[in-house]
Amino acid sequence: MEGNPMKFSIAALGLAAALAFAVALPEAALAQPADFLTVKKVACAPERMTRCKEGGVECESKEASAGDKKQLLVIDFAVKKAVMRREGEERPYGDVGEEKVEGDIRTIVIVRQQGERKNLVTFRLDKSGKMESTQNEGRVKLEVTCAAE
Repeated sequence: MEGNPMKFSIAALGLAAALAFAVALPEAALAQPADFLTVKKVACAPERMTRCKEGGVECESKEASAGDKKQLLVIDFAVKKAVMRREGEERPYGDVGEEKVEGDIRTIVIVRQQGERKNLVTFRLDKSGKMESTQNEGRVKLEVTCAAE
Protein backbone atom coordinates (compact mmCIF):
# COMPACT_ATOMS: atom_id res chain seq x y z
CA MET A 1 0.00 0.00 0.00
CA GLU A 2 3.00 2.31 0.34
CA GLY A 3 3.36 2.98 -3.36
CA ASN A 4 -0.28 3.43 -4.25
CA PRO A 5 -2.32 5.90 -2.14
CA MET A 6 -5.46 4.76 -3.98
CA LYS A 7 -5.19 1.29 -2.41
CA PHE A 8 -4.98 2.86 1.03
CA SER A 9 -8.07 4.99 0.53
CA ILE A 10 -10.09 2.05 -0.81
CA ALA A 11 -9.03 -0.05 2.16
CA ALA A 12 -9.87 2.82 4.52
CA LEU A 13 -13.29 3.23 2.93
CA GLY A 14 -13.96 -0.49 3.30
CA LEU A 15 -12.97 -0.35 7.00
CA ALA A 16 -15.08 2.77 7.55
CA ALA A 17 -18.09 1.12 5.90
CA ALA A 18 -17.65 -2.02 8.02
CA LEU A 19 -17.41 0.07 11.22
CA ALA A 20 -20.47 2.13 10.26
CA PHE A 21 -22.44 -1.07 9.64
CA ALA A 22 -21.33 -2.54 12.97
CA VAL A 23 -22.31 0.65 14.83
CA ALA A 24 -25.65 0.99 12.99
CA LEU A 25 -26.66 -2.62 13.55
CA PRO A 26 -27.65 -2.26 17.24
CA GLU A 27 -29.38 1.02 16.40
CA ALA A 28 -31.41 -0.68 13.67
CA ALA A 29 -32.41 -3.39 16.12
CA LEU A 30 -33.66 -0.73 18.54
CA ALA A 31 -35.66 0.95 15.78
CA GLN A 32 -38.06 -1.99 15.54
CA PRO A 33 -41.70 -0.86 15.66
CA ALA A 34 -43.35 -1.05 19.07
CA ASP A 35 -45.86 -3.78 19.77
CA PHE A 36 -48.69 -1.70 21.17
CA LEU A 37 -50.42 -4.82 22.45
CA THR A 38 -47.64 -5.32 25.03
CA VAL A 39 -45.78 -1.99 25.36
CA LYS A 40 -45.47 -0.71 28.96
CA LYS A 41 -46.08 3.02 28.34
CA VAL A 42 -47.65 5.08 25.54
CA ALA A 43 -48.04 8.77 24.80
CA CYS A 44 -51.04 9.54 22.59
CA ALA A 45 -51.84 12.67 20.61
CA PRO A 46 -55.35 13.50 19.38
CA GLU A 47 -55.98 13.36 15.63
CA ARG A 48 -59.75 13.79 15.16
CA MET A 49 -62.90 14.29 17.21
CA THR A 50 -66.42 13.53 16.07
CA ARG A 51 -69.46 14.86 17.96
CA CYS A 52 -72.99 13.65 17.29
CA LYS A 53 -76.36 14.89 18.56
CA GLU A 54 -77.30 11.28 19.28
CA GLY A 55 -75.41 8.02 18.95
CA GLY A 56 -74.14 8.20 15.37
CA VAL A 57 -76.74 10.73 14.13
CA GLU A 58 -76.06 14.27 12.81
CA CYS A 59 -72.31 14.12 13.39
CA GLU A 60 -69.60 16.72 12.87
CA SER A 61 -65.89 15.82 12.71
CA LYS A 62 -62.87 18.03 13.04
CA GLU A 63 -59.14 17.51 12.97
CA ALA A 64 -57.25 18.22 16.18
CA SER A 65 -55.60 21.63 16.20
CA ALA A 66 -51.85 22.08 16.62
CA GLY A 67 -52.55 23.12 20.23
CA ASP A 68 -54.68 20.01 20.85
CA LYS A 69 -51.87 17.80 19.54
CA LYS A 70 -49.50 19.21 22.17
CA GLN A 71 -51.67 17.75 24.95
CA LEU A 72 -50.80 14.08 25.26
CA LEU A 73 -52.59 11.29 27.07
CA VAL A 74 -49.83 9.21 28.66
CA ILE A 75 -50.79 5.73 29.86
CA ASP A 76 -48.28 3.90 32.04
CA PHE A 77 -49.38 0.28 32.19
CA ALA A 78 -46.64 -0.65 34.68
CA VAL A 79 -47.98 1.68 37.40
CA LYS A 80 -51.61 1.61 36.15
CA LYS A 81 -51.87 5.42 35.83
CA ALA A 82 -52.85 7.84 33.08
CA VAL A 83 -51.88 11.52 32.97
CA MET A 84 -52.41 14.44 30.61
CA ARG A 85 -49.08 16.00 29.58
CA ARG A 86 -48.70 19.47 28.14
CA GLU A 87 -45.42 21.34 27.77
CA GLY A 88 -43.65 19.05 30.23
CA GLU A 89 -46.27 19.37 32.97
CA GLU A 90 -48.48 16.44 33.92
CA ARG A 91 -51.82 16.29 35.66
CA PRO A 92 -53.67 13.13 36.72
CA TYR A 93 -56.23 11.75 34.29
CA GLY A 94 -57.18 8.45 35.93
CA ASP A 95 -56.23 4.89 36.83
CA VAL A 96 -55.98 1.93 34.50
CA GLY A 97 -58.82 -0.16 35.87
CA GLU A 98 -58.92 -2.91 33.28
CA GLU A 99 -56.73 -3.95 30.40
CA LYS A 100 -57.07 -6.90 28.04
CA VAL A 101 -55.82 -8.00 24.65
CA GLU A 102 -58.11 -9.81 22.24
CA GLY A 103 -56.74 -10.47 18.77
CA ASP A 104 -55.11 -7.28 17.48
CA ILE A 105 -56.87 -4.93 19.95
CA ARG A 106 -55.82 -3.87 23.45
CA THR A 107 -58.80 -2.58 25.41
CA ILE A 108 -58.00 -0.15 28.22
CA VAL A 109 -60.52 1.14 30.74
CA ILE A 110 -59.47 4.33 32.54
CA VAL A 111 -61.28 5.05 35.82
CA ARG A 112 -61.64 8.79 36.35
CA GLN A 113 -62.72 10.08 39.73
CA GLN A 114 -64.90 13.18 39.31
CA GLY A 115 -65.99 14.27 42.76
CA GLU A 116 -68.10 11.50 44.26
CA ARG A 117 -68.68 9.93 40.85
CA LYS A 118 -66.45 7.55 38.91
CA ASN A 119 -66.41 7.81 35.14
CA LEU A 120 -65.13 4.91 33.03
CA VAL A 121 -63.48 5.76 29.70
CA THR A 122 -62.78 2.85 27.35
CA PHE A 123 -60.03 3.03 24.73
CA ARG A 124 -59.24 0.52 21.99
CA LEU A 125 -55.58 0.49 20.90
CA ASP A 126 -54.57 -1.49 17.83
CA LYS A 127 -51.15 -3.01 17.22
CA SER A 128 -50.11 -0.11 14.92
CA GLY A 129 -50.61 2.55 17.63
CA LYS A 130 -53.99 3.91 16.52
CA MET A 131 -56.42 4.31 19.39
CA GLU A 132 -60.06 5.34 19.58
CA SER A 133 -62.67 5.92 22.22
CA THR A 134 -66.43 6.36 21.95
CA GLN A 135 -67.98 8.19 24.89
CA ASN A 136 -71.21 9.79 26.08
CA GLU A 137 -73.47 7.06 24.70
CA GLY A 138 -71.89 7.25 21.24
CA ARG A 139 -72.08 11.04 20.93
CA VAL A 140 -68.28 11.61 21.05
CA LYS A 141 -65.64 9.63 19.21
CA LEU A 142 -61.93 10.37 19.70
CA GLU A 143 -59.19 9.16 17.36
CA VAL A 144 -55.61 9.37 18.58
CA THR A 145 -52.17 8.16 17.53
CA CYS A 146 -49.83 6.68 20.13
CA ALA A 147 -46.08 6.29 20.39
CA ALA A 148 -44.21 4.05 22.79
CA GLU A 149 -42.31 5.83 25.55
